[in-house]
Amino acid sequence: MNRLFSFILILIFAVALSSCEKEEFENPLQFETNTLTIASAATQATIKLRLERPAEDNIPVTVRYQANGLTYNEDFTTNPEEVNGTIFLTIPTGSSEVTFTVNKQPGITLLGNEIVSFTLETAGKPATIGATSSLTVHLD
Repeated sequence: MNRLFSFILILIFAVALSSCEKEEFENPLQFETNTLTIASAATQATIKLRLERPAEDNIPVTVRYQANGLTYNEDFTTNPEEVNGTIFLTIPTGSSEVTFTVNKQPGITLLGNEIVSFTLETAGKPATIGATSSLTVHLD
């Protein structure tokens, strides 16, 4: 009887121990705002993506852009540079944000209706795409 009791106790302990694996909780990532204007006197704007909690590991992030009335390299650039319409970013371990910049090229003529739309496309686990997943940047 003692052996049966010991076996059951060991089995319960093993099951309890195996269920103590590290849980991954969602960590929403989103733009700080959904609209931004680069004023006529300004040359750039810093775009910030924020996590709800600091990253436990490096988190890869991709952001796609779509320009309306503007051409990349002629009218604006980003830092880091885009690759086929995508900006690749990494949120470092321990940080809760990552930034990139949009730069107006010198001497461009703007009519006032030019925009660049950015969409948060992917975020590595445990990050999830949050509510503010797109941003429209107006260039004045």
